[in-house]
Amino acid sequence: MQILIIESETYLAQSLARKLENEGHICCVRMPNQNIQDDSEYDVVLLGSFFESAKLIKSYPNSVIIMLANYLNSDITSALRAGANDYILKPVIMEELLRKINMHSAFLRAKQLNESFEGILQEQNNYNLKDLLKLRLPLRIECSSVTNCDIFVYALSKAKNQSFLRLKNDLSKLNSSLQILYFYNFDELSQKEQDSIKESKNKKLIIRSSQELEGFSTYEISTYNTNIMPIDDYIKHCIISHQDTHNDTQLASILGISRKSLWERRRKYDIAKKK
Repeated sequence: MQILIIESETYLAQSLARKLENEGHICCVRMPNQNIQDDSEYDVVLLGSFFESAKLIKSYPNSVIIMLANYLNSDITSALRAGANDYILKPVIMEELLRKINMHSAFLRAKQLNESFEGILQEQNNYNLKDLLKLRLPLRIECSSVTNCDIFVYALSKAKNQSFLRLKNDLSKLNSSLQILYFYNFDELSQKEQDSIKESKNKKLIIRSSQELEGFSTYEISTYNTNIMPIDDYIKHCIISHQDTHNDTQLASILGISRKSLWERRRKYDIAKKK
């Protein structure tokens, strides 16, 4: 990781940099009074506590910021309010510092990834809020597409202001009452696993299944796609997908074109013929 150390105690800053570099990190050391306005991106900023701490914290909104403190005081409290992620007391124990760096870095990455996926799913969410709120759990979803089912469960959990766990066959979570449990491949589970889920007293269940389930309300999601693929795109797709299993005569016949036309299409679409 790229780590910036801003600390007035030169010996401490150099010592931390050396030890962190031994762990495989890349460190840059700056004094508090140096010009630190640059375009560099840092994964972590280790920041000594002094009067401009809050200003510096705002300069690195995408970094994990850990304060280096002689003792817990109002400056540290103010820094945490300004956006610092954590603090560590001097003398710094390297194992503790590495633990904090790894923990907060993993959390930041997970948060950013979650926000990205939420943005993608939100764009696909075309469900009406009032309709979603009418649905009652436990719920069986009839849907041939796992992706469409995932989007629906995301929309429903948002509408109900609850989180959910997407599960394959982890039955140990059945006693959990904190989250909606979503089994996306119920029909592929063993009979014993299916019976355990059906007999569970947990009502916060969503199951994707083609089976009728006693005690479950049902919601059907249509996966019919009304979009029509352009002819050129369809022919290109067919050539790429089937030229390994069909010779030119067969492929041209299936597409209803001549072998010459097939050759011209390959040239037009820049498709290399498989040997």
